[in-house]
Amino acid sequence: MTIRQGIVGNFPLKRAALTLLVATASLCLRPASAADTPVMKSAQPQELPLPVQILSTEDAVVLRNPGKDSAQIVWPENAPDSHVTITRVTMQPGALSERHSHPRSEQIWIVERGRATLLLSDGKTKEVKQGDVIRTPPGATHGVENTTDGIFIYLTMTTPPENMSGFYSERVGTR
Repeated sequence: MTIRQGIVGNFPLKRAALTLLVATASLCLRPASAADTPVMKSAQPQELPLPVQILSTEDAVVLRNPGKDSAQIVWPENAPDSHVTITRVTMQPGALSERHSHPRSEQIWIVERGRATLLLSDGKTKEVKQGDVIRTPPGATHGVENTTDGIFIYLTMTTPPENMSGFYSERVGTR
């Protein structure tokens, strides 16, 4: 990249920005002296304020409605201090998740497999498919129906977190 007459590459720069760029470049390009080299201290093990958790989808609690399983990957029961609930929902052909809302929580869905009909407010619908990302703001009405003959799978992230037990009729333990 060349710097000439207030131009970097093909982009004109104001005089102050050019001066800052040249000063920064000169500092970066000068050889380091011993005084510039930070002193490395030996790493001491430290207690982390929040321990790292490794959760397995194999151990996820599954909540169930007819034709719909929701694996609770991260939720208030296994990560009470988390700021998100993460679930993987699997819907059989014909399964329905009625229109509902989450008054305080935003939801983001990532469709992993299949196609379905997203149910919106006022009777509106929208087709969704693998690769789509659906963002539902707090309080927005939504639901989904698998109107195909294949399985529909989506991953959800809900924040702030919610215990989804109230949306399901059965708790079937782990996968």
